[in-house]
Amino acid sequence: MSFILDALRKSEHARQHLGGATLAELPLGRRTRGQPWWVYALAALLVVNLSVLMMVLLRNEKQSTSIVQSPPPMATPIAPAAAPTMVPSTPSMLLSTTPPATPPTLA
Repeated sequence: MSFILDALRKSEHARQHLGGATLAELPLGRRTRGQPWWVYALAALLVVNLSVLMMVLLRNEKQSTSIVQSPPPMATPIAPAAAPTMVPSTPSMLLSTTPPATPPTLA
């Protein structure tokens, strides 16, 4: 058994020396120094949104102060509407002398 373990140790040792670099010996990848493009796009969108919001808020504030300073409009009377006239739709209704029957009412 120890013969097998010794052979495994030797083969592992030989593999480590001949196999190339290990994980600890690998060079680390360098990260790029610049920011990604989407960071700049997001910052530009935030600036545009902030400027539009400020324009809307300032415009509404100026309009509300001008409305308060102006006098209220004068009320104009509305003419009463003429009552609609009933025109019979069929000639038989024109010749009829009896009044139309009234529907029964529920008590």
